Amino acid sequence: MFPIKNNYIPPAVPSHQVITVQPENTTLATVNTLIEYLPKLPGAGDKASPEQIAQHRQNLHNCLSELDSTGRWMRDQGNAVVRPVAVGMQAIVEHALLQDLAQNKIKDVSVIFTTQYPPTPLCSEINTLSTSLATPDVINSPGSYDTVISRQASLRSLIDQPGVDTWALYTKIRDDAGEQKIFDTIAASKGDRFHAINTNSELPESLSGATYVITALDGQKSVLGIRITQANEKEKQCVLFTEKGGQQELKDLHNYIAQLPPQNQVSLPEELF
Repeated sequence: MFPIKNNYIPPAVPSHQVITVQPENTTLATVNTLIEYLPKLPGAGDKASPEQIAQHRQNLHNCLSELDSTGRWMRDQGNAVVRPVAVGMQAIVEHALLQDLAQNKIKDVSVIFTTQYPPTPLCSEINTLSTSLATPDVINSPGSYDTVISRQASLRSLIDQPGVDTWALYTKIRDDAGEQKIFDTIAASKGDRFHAINTNSELPESLSGATYVITALDGQKSVLGIRITQANEKEKQCVLFTEKGGQQELKDLHNYIAQLPPQNQVSLPEELF
């Protein structure tokens, strides 16, 4: 396991089995450390047993190992199996980006959401989740439910950082006016660092998700992305990717943005792609 440096997580010998990964990517290295030592892992329900937590930790390590070595982790399964790992990993990535920014390990982050509705974690108050925001499968699965609740905090904290610019491209407003208002209020509070765009344009399901573009201190860019349907829709397939294994996803994102009507054109920096 790679050495832990300048980290606020106390080093300790874990009791669970560990799959050793040695990511060269700064943020993936931080993700690995967080998986190792976070006492509360996103995607593990509040009532999860020690055995269930250990298994979830191992599942996250397995996911990270595959993602780091191949640049891609793809699964075609049901919510109860996929979402706790995939969206749990997304929450941990957001925690890692927060930590790397705070410790000046990276320069800045661009977050690009491409979804049918505004991002789910930004449409409700902290620690609440209505039936209009999630399917029964998500609400009734402790792990899946926990991923949404976990990201309500991690995403809010991330987009609040001065080194983070956010684009939320969504095709339609929320049916619940209160949920839409929560999102609109959060977006407006970030000024010109948050770009909320209702595209009124059909979004291919394969584009649903988020893309995190990370600028290193030397100016080099790396990508971490997830493609999965929102919590109020059943997913057919889930993909996590880096720039190494996500060239098709990045090309599709670029092409989608390019075909938007002029009034919805997004001024994303060209070097993101």
